[in-house]
Amino acid sequence: MGERDSRRGTWQRALVLLLVVMGAAPPAAPAALTPDEENTTAIFRRLAPGVVYITTVFAHEGPAAPTARRGVGSGFVVSGEGYVLTNAHVVEGSDDILVTIADQARRKARVVGLDAATDVAVLQIENPPPDLTVIPLGSSAGLQIGQKVLAIGNPFGLSQTLTVGVVSGLDRMLPTTRETVAVHVIQTDAAINVGNSGGPLLSSNGEAVGVNTALIQGAQSIAFAIPIDTVKAVLPQLLREGRVIRPWLGINGKFVDEGLRKVFNLPLTSGFLVEDVGKGSPAERADIREGSLDVTVNGVRFLLGGDIITQVNEQPIRTSEDFFKTLAGIKVGDELRLTLFRGGQTLTKTLTLGERPR
Repeated sequence: MGERDSRRGTWQRALVLLLVVMGAAPPAAPAALTPDEENTTAIFRRLAPGVVYITTVFAHEGPAAPTARRGVGSGFVVSGEGYVLTNAHVVEGSDDILVTIADQARRKARVVGLDAATDVAVLQIENPPPDLTVIPLGSSAGLQIGQKVLAIGNPFGLSQTLTVGVVSGLDRMLPTTRETVAVHVIQTDAAINVGNSGGPLLSSNGEAVGVNTALIQGAQSIAFAIPIDTVKAVLPQLLREGRVIRPWLGINGKFVDEGLRKVFNLPLTSGFLVEDVGKGSPAERADIREGSLDVTVNGVRFLLGGDIITQVNEQPIRTSEDFFKTLAGIKVGDELRLTLFRGGQTLTKTLTLGERPR
């Protein structure tokens, strides 16, 4: 028994010595980053300080006592003078805006310009510090599906959060109303959650190629960003006028193609189906007629019976993209000649475009 105890003690001492030696050994060197990881971490370190956390207050006088609703979002610095890009829906209608910058200091900000149609707003930080990190604006024209993109924002108030993904789709179109315009957006699988709205979508060369704006509720890995070229197109007017002056036709609807014509089994033609006409709009004054027959096909609601626009200024309208591209080049005061299909007959209406209501 004594010999066995001696061997056991020797083994235990050796084990203790080994553990001591292991504990005293210098820590292992961190694993080397791949070139892609180095690119990602470098962009985050360099540009994350230029992403701000936006808190908004919406005052509301209730029936008994004043109440206030708060909102959150993201934005990013685009000039040393303290100009910040964000989403219009983050700040629209707010009574107070606070911006938290990289040093965790909170400063007041004001809305310089806002365009609800493209969901873009420009803020200016009051008394901006001299060392703001400015995020450069790139171009969205050359984006390709599969290209790496990075999103930095403040989802659920978690500041300086980075997510990485790819461009999943281009030229996506979100639903529009009379108050909005058809904006082709970037689809990405980079995680974008509540509070990310208004943050930058970045390319692997460290330039903003989009402004994160929306996600489909209930969907996974599907989010959208406004192309930065769209933002740059409205930015000069936002800075100069505080708004974007747009022509107003005053209609809302959907495109009817050959497949839908067969489903409805009604005297229709392909073109833009007018479902709704705005009160006091140029379309109403020109006697453009809206739909009244409510029909749902595969979960999509249609209001049939309205005029169908088949040509704009003698240009055939074969797809919804044709329609919006034709309208893209017009301005307030321009005259439009619309060819309509109504009740089996073709007629022409001429109208003068007004300015979109604010």
